[in-house]
Order: sequence, then structure tokens, then C-alpha cells
Amino acid sequence: MVSIVMYGAAYALLRRRNFPALALIWTEVVGHAAIGTLLVGWDSGFHYYLLMFIPAIVVSGSMRQVALPLIVLFLAYMGLHQAAHVIGTLAPIGDAALQILNLFNVSVFFVMASYTARFYYELVRKSERKLRELATRDALTGLSNRRHLIELALPEIARAVRRSAGVASACRYRRFQAHQRRARA
Repeated sequence: MVSIVMYGAAYALLRRRNFPALALIWTEVVGHAAIGTLLVGWDSGFHYYLLMFIPAIVVSGSMRQVALPLIVLFLAYMGLHQAAHVIGTLAPIGDAALQILNLFNVSVFFVMASYTARFYYELVRKSERKLRELATRDALTGLSNRRHLIELALPEIARAVRRSAGVASACRYRRFQAHQRRARA
């Protein structure tokens, strides 16, 4: 219940205050991983959730800015590992249940890591599209700029030269081919 309340509060805060929301999420995940690992043991896989912070930390700033949080995360992970082995399992469960719990935690981690990778991939693609748009369009008119028009014209000119035809003929021929493809589809 505490985890659900913390995530709900973090979600509500994300709209207004980013830092407190992230602090709540960090606290919940680190606490959840620590409690689960110490209660059920290292082999339960609760420690994998700490690894989800790595991509979020790395993309949040320069190496100088991310070095300390990465070091803190590494030390927390290794500290949890050491504590789990020194303290031992506080509430052991059967081997079959432990394997199921590990499989569940690995599966959740896999899905979360896949989602995170996809999220950052889409973010990069969106940024690339925006940069391409800024590089090829005039900001005032929205029309293609000179560089973009030359990039569009060069393949058409090359095609016209290969066919020994004028550029206008090559463009008409290409539009005719596109029309034929659409008509067949």
C-alpha cells in the first residue's frame, strides 16, 4: 500500500515539481529492493530494480553531473549485495517459490528495461526529426530552404542524366510511376 501511495504522490508531483517526485520514486524503489532482498534473499531478484536507474541517470546530464549519482547507485547496489550475504535471508521461502519470484522480478525488469530503451529511442528519433525539420525549412515561411531544394534536385538531375532526358521529363516520369503504383494498389 505504501508503494502505491508513493507512486500516486510522485505522479501527482510530476506535473508541478520534478525533483520531489523523483526523490519519492528513488525512495520507493530503493526501499522496495532493500526490503525484498533482505526478507527473501538476493536470489529473489528484487535488486534488479535498482539497475533501472542507470539509463535515467546517464541521460540526465553531462558525465560530471551523472558521476556522483552513478557512484551512489553502485554503492547502494553493492551495499545491498553485501548486506544480503552478511545478514542472510530474514524470511526464507521455498526454492520453488524463490524461483518463481526471481522469474517474476526478472520478467518485470526485462519489460521495464525494454520500455525504457524504446522510450529513449523514440525520444532520439523525435529529436532527429525536429532537427531535420529545422535544417530543411525556413522558420518564417515554412518552405524548403535552398539546401533542401538542392538535396531534392540532385537525385532528379542524376536520374535525368542517366535517362538522357530533361529534368522536367524525369520529374513527370517519376510522378507518372508513382500514380501507376497507387492505381494498382
